[in-house]
Amino acid sequence: MKFQIAFDQTGDTIPFVSLNDQILEFYVDYLTVQNLNSFELSSPQTAFTILEKIRALNNSIKQNNSWMKILLDQTIESVTELEYLDQDRLNRYHADWVNSQHILYDINAKRQQYQCAGLAEKIHDLFPDDIRIPEIGTVLKYLGCSDAYDKINLDVHSLESAFNILKYRVKNHPWVELKNPFLHQGLSHNTANLRLAFSHLGRTLYDKFLNQDNALIYQDENTYNELLGFVELSLWRPESIDMSPEYIKWCESHQRVPLGRNLNFGSIPDLDKHLTDYRIVIYRNGLKNNSFSIQLTK
Repeated sequence: MKFQIAFDQTGDTIPFVSLNDQILEFYVDYLTVQNLNSFELSSPQTAFTILEKIRALNNSIKQNNSWMKILLDQTIESVTELEYLDQDRLNRYHADWVNSQHILYDINAKRQQYQCAGLAEKIHDLFPDDIRIPEIGTVLKYLGCSDAYDKINLDVHSLESAFNILKYRVKNHPWVELKNPFLHQGLSHNTANLRLAFSHLGRTLYDKFLNQDNALIYQDENTYNELLGFVELSLWRPESIDMSPEYIKWCESHQRVPLGRNLNFGSIPDLDKHLTDYRIVIYRNGLKNNSFSIQLTK
């Protein structure tokens, strides 16, 4: 079964392929009948946090460009706000940050090129006479610029991870709950692009395993006993993940059927081709606080 999320006002859509047809259809039908099929970001500041991450990366690039022209004869390209959401660009920034640090810097040649003045002369004075061709990474340490250059890497990772898990809730309703008639069905350790968020009262069986609840005497287990009005949207690449032998053995020792940690609704079929487009859709609609509905297209 196919479905999409459609944003109000803009009409922007993101397509999905269902991973749990019956559960998804039941969930969406219930929300629609109850006039609850509208999801907003759990934190209205989410998109503005992404904007701050974009600006942080842009500022890091501009700061480092002040010395890069002299050291590397080139600068890092700064771009418009939305262009920073292009993963290929972020991959290139990261690779350039890694590889540039091993480039050799010829102290004497650069000093001559810049006529014994400015930054080139400063670098000449910082190094002993027996070190004439250090790596760029070493030059940055002597200049005290390593932290500033490393921040490019940190800012790239920070922006990339901003779209890994985005939590949404039913609009204008702090709590929506209904009994799950498909109890313990459709669960797995796999990751997906849209799933029911675990905001339940209690711990899943898998969480009890992780947190060393080895006697299972505490009656707080809740492995998606209810369907709640919270979902998580992710632009991370989906993965198939098997349950660990340790978890399976632990369940067997308690005569329990191993249960997955996720209740997945669907994955985006063309994520590889349109990752940047979908980042822009989520970001732009987040800035406007637009909500989305889940639409079954079958």
